[in-house]
Amino acid sequence: MSVFFPEPQTIKIRPDLELTLFQCQEIVIQLANISPGAIFEPHQHPESQMGMIFNGCVEINVDGKKAILEPFQQVYVAAANCSELQT
Repeated sequence: MSVFFPEPQTIKIRPDLELTLFQCQEIVIQLANISPGAIFEPHQHPESQMGMIFNGCVEINVDGKKAILEPFQQVYVAAANCSELQT
């Protein structure tokens, strides 16, 4: 595997969520393809996450703070074990 051009791995988590993952040494870059209207139950991640919307829009709720994310407009950061909800 090349450090500069890692091979992507695509996994379908559920019918409305597909992830493309790039393992870059100890960092995993995750691109999510979320279907319109998808709803996620409140959940936490053991790792910190950062994300950006590339198409469509997503309402995100991180630790009680809601925002509508528009494509290429904002970056969100959720700390490890932080409560979040995406719809």
